Amino acid sequence: MKYFSPGELATLLQQSRENIRLWSIEFAPFLTESAAPKEKGKHRSYTDADVSVLALVADYANRDIPFSEIHKALDADDRMIPASVLLNGAEPDKSLALQQRITDLEAEIADLRGKYHEVVGREKLLRELLDEANRLLRGQG
Repeated sequence: MKYFSPGELATLLQQSRENIRLWSIEFAPFLTESAAPKEKGKHRSYTDADVSVLALVADYANRDIPFSEIHKALDADDRMIPASVLLNGAEPDKSLALQQRITDLEAEIADLRGKYHEVVGREKLLRELLDEANRLLRGQG
């Protein structure tokens, strides 16, 4: 069984870790023991079932639906993952992996842009040195 960390779940649901923590407390009756541990200081981890619950909470919270209504929906056993939460209909594992890949690619692009500007700067300097060398050569010849 795959477990999600609070950070992974926050990324997947596009929410803050603080929201995930608060919702884990507020909606503890609908979550597994690992997502809402009764012992203080114990680390949280979320199952696919927990993802379904908190995805619904996130979707409703994003639409300013009050917690009382979210509790009613969960009491009615509404556990579907809303389409707005998934990335192009991908499963949570795939969605999280795609989010990480996007982050990695953005970092690589930023690195390449930095290298590009460095190369352009070097090229400009070399062209100036070449022009100066050509001027000196013409002046001597």
